[in-house]
Amino acid sequence: MDEGGQESRSRLIVAAVLVVGLVAAVLVVVLAGAGDDSQAEAADSQCVQEWNDDEEAIAFGLHQFSGHGYERVEVLRLTEEGKPTESESGLCAVVFAARSLDPEPGSRAQVLDDGRWTGIETLGNVDEREIARLQTDAFARVNASLEVEGRLTANDTEG
Repeated sequence: MDEGGQESRSRLIVAAVLVVGLVAAVLVVVLAGAGDDSQAEAADSQCVQEWNDDEEAIAFGLHQFSGHGYERVEVLRLTEEGKPTESESGLCAVVFAARSLDPEPGSRAQVLDDGRWTGIETLGNVDEREIARLQTDAFARVNASLEVEGRLTANDTEG
């Protein structure tokens, strides 16, 4: 290979290293922003309390933590159709933040329906796409932590 060819090859290698470095830097910035709780509303304190006062919910939370690896959740109120609502008459819900729909029904989100925590699927009128959206959106709206013993702790969402 002549001297000009080696110089061109060296330039291409340097350019490739720079491109890889730039892509890595962009990924770091994007992934760091994925955990940003800037969109998070404060966890509904009544819903957190309802969960923590229920021994069955705590036992389920322990399963979610140790069996599914969930630590980040969104606590909010939902309509009967699974849509977020500001209304205090909405159902308390705990949505387990996930990159994709959890394959185990009941482990995606729990709602407090008639005094009992149950899988969101039991509402009967929430389709799987909406449940998947709730789970993935929860990453940007995480407002509580699932503790190792299954209890919920509201995050400090104030700046």
